[in-house]
Amino acid sequence: PLSRLPLDIRGSRLGHCATPCRDCRSTSAEADLVTALRFVPLSPLANACSVSCYSAGMTALPLPLTLFGSGTPEVSASWSIERTVLDPCCWVDHASGFLDGADQLLFDLDEQMNWFRGRRLMYGTWHCEPRRTATEARTDRSPSPAIEQIRSTLSTHYEMPFRGLFCNYYETGQDSVAWHADSIGRTEVDPLVAIVSLGGPRTFRMRPKAGGPSISFEPASGDLLVMGGATQHHWEHAIPKTATAAPRMSITMRASRRATPQQRWLPQDELRGVRR
Repeated sequence: PLSRLPLDIRGSRLGHCATPCRDCRSTSAEADLVTALRFVPLSPLANACSVSCYSAGMTALPLPLTLFGSGTPEVSASWSIERTVLDPCCWVDHASGFLDGADQLLFDLDEQMNWFRGRRLMYGTWHCEPRRTATEARTDRSPSPAIEQIRSTLSTHYEMPFRGLFCNYYETGQDSVAWHADSIGRTEVDPLVAIVSLGGPRTFRMRPKAGGPSISFEPASGDLLVMGGATQHHWEHAIPKTATAAPRMSITMRASRRATPQQRWLPQDELRGVRR
């Protein structure tokens, strides 16, 4: 099983973000540390920011991460779903060990995908998002065959076509995503959102929009979470920051049916009654 050292130990160049991301804060001491530890450059890293910052650093050598994370990435021959009912309309499916070779797939996608760091305008200032994102492969690469196998397996099991590909890369514990519901819930009825976790474990938290106690999942490398029912209408989810964490990547695919014009942007209590 393999992993990588934190990817923020590398040389880079200062860009023009109001709040520079890790790629914009490198020092010569970090560059010396890279040399001293004899990290082997495997590939140039993706742009730190969507416009003006970039990284000129290196990816570190793989290290052990999870017990069964190495090997050819493929959907496990034996996986099963455990469903957690959040409320009468919302649920989460958890399949432990859904994907074999999950750590290897993390390394493959690190090389294959066109990674970027999004930027958000907050209070009149642009800020880098605390994670990397990718929606397509690099022009000179093709994504792993495991991606289409995951898509086919999900589509068959849930009897709905899963579309798109959205990957987030949380390289350290300081990478995170704030409370939110996927925007697909605004225009489509009861969408399914499937997330396959690769790499180190991170807490996946959920809370009802109307208030109330939160619930947490701890997906391991290769685990599958599927949020279904009216979850995107009534619940939010987040990956909170933590002091230390191994690199973690998420693969997200979605399935839904388009809402009618009368169903779009309905108040939450009205959407609750809309079912497949």
